[in-house]
Amino acid sequence: SDMDIKGSLIYLIWCSLNDEIPDEALLRETDFEQLFQICQKHKITALTDLSVHNLSHDVINDKIKEKFYHKYLNVQRINILFEAEKERIFEVFEKNKIWYLPLKGCIIKDVWPQSEIREHADIDILFDRTYADKVRTLMADMGYNTKEFGKSYHDTYIKKPIYNFEMHRYLFTNDNEKTTEYYMDINKKMFPAENQKYHISLFMSTTKGQIGNLHEDIVTGSFFVISNFAAVPELLGKVGLVENKQKKN
Repeated sequence: SDMDIKGSLIYLIWCSLNDEIPDEALLRETDFEQLFQICQKHKITALTDLSVHNLSHDVINDKIKEKFYHKYLNVQRINILFEAEKERIFEVFEKNKIWYLPLKGCIIKDVWPQSEIREHADIDILFDRTYADKVRTLMADMGYNTKEFGKSYHDTYIKKPIYNFEMHRYLFTNDNEKTTEYYMDINKKMFPAENQKYHISLFMSTTKGQIGNLHEDIVTGSFFVISNFAAVPELLGKVGLVENKQKKN
């Protein structure tokens, strides 16, 4: 039944996240072909494979198990290629003195149990929109074709075999006027990332005034987690919203 599939999937993900060996007795009635298709749809096949990989052929057909493992290897390959290409783009931006801020998945992946198992199709980067034409030229020089330019809040560049970079001109659209206005010049509220002059970040050493602004953002609900997601507990401790355990110890 659907509940059986959902239960099996949740259990396998739990095992993957907690580095546990699955109890095969709980999975003997599982339709692993259907489970594989669900994983593919929700882009969690590589994550699920961390536990599927430990199952014997008594529970899962070897061919289906191999499909999980091949997906796991392919996701690792894609992540390695994307990571190298991202760093290449960062170097070009640094060289041309264009500030930039990686967004969303390419940051959050670092809080996954294994960052290389997170599946994605693109990388999002906020950049200095006054250099939009320059960035278009630079991306073309790196072999990219322009899929979309100047039509929305981001420009899209693609390159075979897999590369897709969304260069964001803005953090927000005009859906919320107050939020859009506040984050319009977000670079002025950021700090240089370590060892990179034009890579900006939200979490760095801050003055009391800057911490106060961040505290206000969090309390009013307009706070937007942009970079260094793993540092959020530390930041919240600084502004008094959570207990700073490190300080207590």
